[in-house]
Amino acid sequence: MSKRRAGSRQEVAAAAAGISASSAHRIDSGRLQPKSAKPRGRRRADPLAAVWEPLLLPLLEHHPALTPTTLLEHLQEQMPDQEWSSVKRTLQRRVQQWKALHGPAPEVMFPLAYQPGEIGFCDFTKVKRVDITLRGEPFPHLLFHYRLAWSGWAYGQVIHGGESFVALAEGLQNALAACGGVPKELRTDRLSAASRNRDGSYALDTPLATRRSALTTA
Repeated sequence: MSKRRAGSRQEVAAAAAGISASSAHRIDSGRLQPKSAKPRGRRRADPLAAVWEPLLLPLLEHHPALTPTTLLEHLQEQMPDQEWSSVKRTLQRRVQQWKALHGPAPEVMFPLAYQPGEIGFCDFTKVKRVDITLRGEPFPHLLFHYRLAWSGWAYGQVIHGGESFVALAEGLQNALAACGGVPKELRTDRLSAASRNRDGSYALDTPLATRRSALTTA
């Protein structure tokens, strides 16, 4: 087209573009290829016509997670006298189309978006890759860690001994005091701490709901 705008003859412009003069005349007049608008049909018989509905489709309907490779292995076991490796790509396209139309809906992941003052997290953790000593002796301890989800504000406190409800209550109390507020929701991991019953006995693994109730009361 640029050659034609510059005044070149049709044959010269076609030669510069690497096409025939007849194609150049057709492009110049706005006519398309006679077969360009027609969709290409199947050039050979469907190689899966005899096995798709009776053998493969019932398997997919009962187990939608099956892969084309598994279905191909099933065909090879059921009909070992036939060569099925040549239909692998056809089978992959057929399974992909079926799953898109009839398969289970894909899992949807929603990004977490927190609001200010909505959620706080707390848990016990250990300092990793750092050796802490007192007067040359190892210092066994834990850290109580509290963090606000939206702002990322965090509080840490050294805990002597293991995880306990007393350590949780004390660390959370100090964290809320340092923060100057209380979130609407608090999330914490399950403790393996001992709690004392009213009859004086001890019970392990206090349910999280019980600890939340006790924290709310406190």
